[in-house]
Amino acid sequence: MRALEEGQKSLAPLLIWTKDQSKMIESSVSMISRADQIFYCWIPPQFEAKKFYKDLEENNSNDVFLNLSLVASNLFFKTRFLAIDSAGLKFQIPSRLFKVQRRHNARFQIPLGHVLRVEFEDPVFPESKMRKSVIDISAGGMSFASPVEDLAIFVEGLLLKDFQFTLGLKPIQVSAEVKHAKIFKDRTGSSKVKVGVLFNEISEADRSVIASYVFDQTRKMFAKLF
Repeated sequence: MRALEEGQKSLAPLLIWTKDQSKMIESSVSMISRADQIFYCWIPPQFEAKKFYKDLEENNSNDVFLNLSLVASNLFFKTRFLAIDSAGLKFQIPSRLFKVQRRHNARFQIPLGHVLRVEFEDPVFPESKMRKSVIDISAGGMSFASPVEDLAIFVEGLLLKDFQFTLGLKPIQVSAEVKHAKIFKDRTGSSKVKVGVLFNEISEADRSVIASYVFDQTRKMFAKLF
């Protein structure tokens, strides 16, 4: 409840989407009733009520997902859509919220069963390429896994040349600098080296693509929790 009240006072951006995740609605919290356990959101100018009701009907559910962007955190929650009236879009106050700490560059961990690969020039044999599985990614950098015997290769400050990966259909190429390398246990219990890199040279367009990917994948992962 306090988070919703904070969002109302600050006019924090609120994103709403239905179960099929086909489209997001941009709004903000406009009114809260503790007594009735409901809250309202503004109806955006381009909002199509018929299309919204049709989406709910096709999903056979009035449950919707929301993301509230506060100063210190991002809140994800699921709740029930109740109605549209003169006060706006009416929802039930959620019973629980998932908080994701806001940081300069939000990070997304690649889920089990999903694969994102990065390719770059082999630091030892420049005529060859190294291909690694990404562990997590943000608009500021990423980490990837490598065999334990590679620990001595990835020293702090090493510049990885021709560093490239693809998000969706968008190829991205950046300059990457190794920030750390340490041994860890992967999800199968095997020992690997986790290499963290910082993107040094990256266009604002590519940084925006990565940030959008991270947010979109985070909200999709959140929706699967219910």
